[in-house]
Amino acid sequence: MPEYIEFIADPVEEEITELYRGSDIFLFTSLYEGFGLPPAEAMACRCALAGNRSGAVPEFTEHLKSAMLASPENPDELFSCVDYLLSNRNELKRISDEGYKKVRDTLNWDRSVNKFEVMISDK
Repeated sequence: MPEYIEFIADPVEEEITELYRGSDIFLFTSLYEGFGLPPAEAMACRCALAGNRSGAVPEFTEHLKSAMLASPENPDELFSCVDYLLSNRNELKRISDEGYKKVRDTLNWDRSVNKFEVMISDK
């Protein structure tokens, strides 16, 4: 690998948070995913998401508003998402901020518990 690339194997939880916070863009390249927690974690640390529409990512993001999303079958589309964010610093900041708000609202534990309680009490 080139010298400017730092590879970190098996980071502890605190290191992961710092990696997210120190990054502008989180690149989510999974083709298939059960849920996709790392993109949500990155967004919660104000890291803009450029990623594939896989797992639950489409459930807690909105393309061009809170994330830049691509088809998992189209690597060029994902490249375009990253290129767009790198070329438009104002958009990168806006998407980072909107992603932070969206993931905190959508994946809110108290809200999820309340929705679940309503669902089971109606049966």
